[in-house]
Amino acid sequence: MNPPGKEAALPFLPGQGSGWDLSNLRIENGTERWKDAGMRQVIIYPGDDGFWVAECPSLPGCVSQGKTRGDAIVNIREAIEVYIEVLEEKHAPVPDEQFEILLVAV
Repeated sequence: MNPPGKEAALPFLPGQGSGWDLSNLRIENGTERWKDAGMRQVIIYPGDDGFWVAECPSLPGCVSQGKTRGDAIVNIREAIEVYIEVLEEKHAPVPDEQFEILLVAV
């Protein structure tokens, strides 16, 4: 469970309606991995300044924001694309997307 005010967002899939397309999800050694490198986990939450903050944990330092939640999602998508383009231009490895979802009793 996420702290109050924070939510983990599965990748937003345009044109998929309100359902989630999990066909690209595979389990490897108990860890969820996306088959499609274009899928990234994003954490989005309201910032102290009234803007929404969006982070991509698998890409260190890849953070964006927006006036609305929707703006933050659009902006983090662009930030992720540019981040990966720069890594590819430098012939640097692009980190795989992997994450675990845990429920921790407190």
